[in-house]
Amino acid sequence: MTKPIALVDCNNFFVSCERVFDPTLRGRPVIVLSNNDGCAISRSNEAKQLGIKMGQPLFQIKSLVSKFNVKVLSSNFSLYSEMSMRVMEAISTFSDAVEYYSVDEAFLEIPNNINNLDFYAENLKETVLKWTGIPVSVGIASTKTLAKLANEYAKKKNLGVSNFYRHLNLDTVLQQIDVSEIWGIGYQSHQKLKNIGVHNVLDFKNLSPQFVQSKFNITGLRTHQELHEISCLPVHTKLNPQKSMVVSRSFGEPITHQSCLLEAVNTYLGKAAEQLRRKNLVAANLTIFITDKKSFSRSFEVELPTPSNYTYDFLKYSQDAVSKIFQAG
Repeated sequence: MTKPIALVDCNNFFVSCERVFDPTLRGRPVIVLSNNDGCAISRSNEAKQLGIKMGQPLFQIKSLVSKFNVKVLSSNFSLYSEMSMRVMEAISTFSDAVEYYSVDEAFLEIPNNINNLDFYAENLKETVLKWTGIPVSVGIASTKTLAKLANEYAKKKNLGVSNFYRHLNLDTVLQQIDVSEIWGIGYQSHQKLKNIGVHNVLDFKNLSPQFVQSKFNITGLRTHQELHEISCLPVHTKLNPQKSMVVSRSFGEPITHQSCLLEAVNTYLGKAAEQLRRKNLVAANLTIFITDKKSFSRSFEVELPTPSNYTYDFLKYSQDAVSKIFQAG
């Protein structure tokens, strides 16, 4: 049996950061908007209960905001970056093997001398809250994929901690979880699984490895093995440095509005910064480019005054970049 892995995930991270410095926000519906104040990117539990969806544009929920007195905040990425570092510092006191997966998530290997996993996780959760004011959920399992599921289960059931490691009734629990919640199962894979009658995690786990590999390639097979408690994704505590990084996507349909392009650029700048932080790297130069892959291609380049991996330091240049490289039509 592999050693237990914990996933620590901050609850409603951006909202929780705001509540640390403004206690009057506690207990009321709160949303934090994307940097151009266009979409909800963090929601308190109270806002979620009102039906506000992740990424939902503000104009679609104005009636809800007005009716239920929802507090609407602009994002403050410099604050979130600082709070993230505090959270990760607290987590690092519980293990020598920690992988900072994103701004609000970390995997860690639980030390061999820990006998009571639930007590360990509760202590970790309480320590992070005491040191930073940020509430977290902790999922424990034998693999990263199962730890992710355990964490989501803890949040949905309002448990705080969920332990799937050597769980006697694990299959019964997995049967209650929709297959779409498996880490790495995207929209297309979810639709493909639904079409063959796979609706929950246990359904997917019960497929044969040969079938999974034929339909979902080696990545799907790794996920399948992880559900069988075969670890295929180790906790990465040291990553090889790299000289460049590209975060780019193709749009499903043409983008004709500058505001939509800016929203996308900001999203990818955030992803780039997140990847840099996860790999403990900083960037000295930034290039923002757009292309139709045919005849049009323009870019904006800037040398950062100080090498950085903070989202806010990148977002300062997005408005100017997009206005210079955007071309109507």
